[in-house]
Amino acid sequence: MPTQKRALTRSMTLLFAIACGTIIGNIYYAQPLLGSPRFQCNK
Repeated sequence: MPTQKRALTRSMTLLFAIACGTIIGNIYYAQPLLGSPRFQCNK
């Protein structure tokens, strides 16, 4: 039985690009917030 390869469509590429950008952005924007609770607990 031959296997069929599916091509990556333009909409799937756009979906992956948006998902990856959202994940990276979420990590990038959360970094400054990680230090805030540490300084507040020491007071």
